[in-house]
Amino acid sequence: FFFVSCALNSLCAPCNVAHTTMKFYIHFEDASRAVTTKFEWLEAHNRPTVSDVISAFVELFNDSNPDAPLIPGNVVFTTEDGVQLEPGAACKMSIHNGDDIFAKVQEGSSPVDCTTTAVKDVAKAPPVAPEDAASSSPAAPPMNGAGTGAPPTPQADNNVISEFLKVAEEAMGKRSYAQAIKLLQHLLSVYPNHLQSLTLLGTIYCTIKKWEMAMDYFKKACELEPDSVDRYMELGNAQYFAGQYAESVESLNTAINNIGTAAYRVPDSTVEDMKVLIGRSLYANGEQDGAIALFANVIESNPTHRQALMEYSKAVLDRAKYSDAVKIGLNLLVNDPNGKEVRAHLADILGRIPNALEVLDQELSGAAGAAPALAFLAVVIKDYGVMEESIELYRRSCELAPTNASYTLNYAHTLEVMNQHQKAAQVILDFMRRNPDIRISNVSCGDVVNCIGDSTALHGEVVWVGHADMLSAWSGRYYDIKL
Repeated sequence: FFFVSCALNSLCAPCNVAHTTMKFYIHFEDASRAVTTKFEWLEAHNRPTVSDVISAFVELFNDSNPDAPLIPGNVVFTTEDGVQLEPGAACKMSIHNGDDIFAKVQEGSSPVDCTTTAVKDVAKAPPVAPEDAASSSPAAPPMNGAGTGAPPTPQADNNVISEFLKVAEEAMGKRSYAQAIKLLQHLLSVYPNHLQSLTLLGTIYCTIKKWEMAMDYFKKACELEPDSVDRYMELGNAQYFAGQYAESVESLNTAINNIGTAAYRVPDSTVEDMKVLIGRSLYANGEQDGAIALFANVIESNPTHRQALMEYSKAVLDRAKYSDAVKIGLNLLVNDPNGKEVRAHLADILGRIPNALEVLDQELSGAAGAAPALAFLAVVIKDYGVMEESIELYRRSCELAPTNASYTLNYAHTLEVMNQHQKAAQVILDFMRRNPDIRISNVSCGDVVNCIGDSTALHGEVVWVGHADMLSAWSGRYYDIKL
């Protein structure tokens, strides 16, 4: 089975999803340390579990912090929303490309002596921490005249402030948020009304989903700049995510009212964005009809406004207008096929409606008979856990394009993720039988079929086997079929 998988991997087109790079960031901080670590590997190598990656992260962390090591059994991973990842779950199913994952020490758990090294090479290159991921923040440059009794020199202070902001923004760019926070807070300790520091801190706390902290900084910024459009828009957004929907509507209405006195022309696109944000808060506050009217108003003036379309489709989905929701989701995907938020949104729609594939068939019309369209949709929804529908879409794409190795390989990989290993092997074997003349170098699919024998089906048990010479960037384990 492994040989056949390798063969199909070699046959796949360059755009095959199985060969894309998977990258995500792990953040850890305590009272004295703030670390950001980047992991990267080929998405095709989907064997590692969350527990494996925890062990690899802890090993890397302890190499840099031998005096205060972590214990793998005491560490858990959570998403940006605070949801804890299941240790035994496959990374492929739990973590997506570009995600921020937060490592935390689980209180009350007993130490576990874990010496797992299977994921040492989980990455295409070994996991590496960004250069700024250190155990503490860099020393802050002294403010001109601070603590000396000397009067400040404006030009010198501007230079120091610029340096602080530059370093803080570089840390933000590398996702070292704890370091950026310390730098900006130090700046505010000397210049408590420094507007840019306040807004940057609010932005950081929004990024790490600490909404109460974000609101505090944005409120202070609004006090300093009461005629601002942007400050009230930022505050209203943070209030929405904090569950303060009525307050969010009030702040966003203030932002719209400030447009008339703004020192610059506010773009129409910004006004549309604010209307959508107000509609979102109204909808969450139970004023659904008013919210839908706002979404429709924005769509009427700008039919491609992504956020308005997404919010509108959520509303029609709540009202059981499944066909409308799917139609909007597909249109969004056509306009932004690589958008992570758009993909997740369509997967959510298909995961929530009954008879999803029937509704999808109706909306696809002629495209329902196009293998590339079906395979692409299968990839999109698989990444967000809509597995049964993804498997069926892959099955149909393989039926329509029986010589396409890429579709077959992805179909088999998806079955594997669902622990349907024997069926996955059968899918590949059937492909080999249909295409005996396809070859890699001097080995053909027919040669592989002859080695396996004439049986029409695979019989036996799935067993774990390990190979030291596995031809993979990740030296872990894989499934074999005992025939």
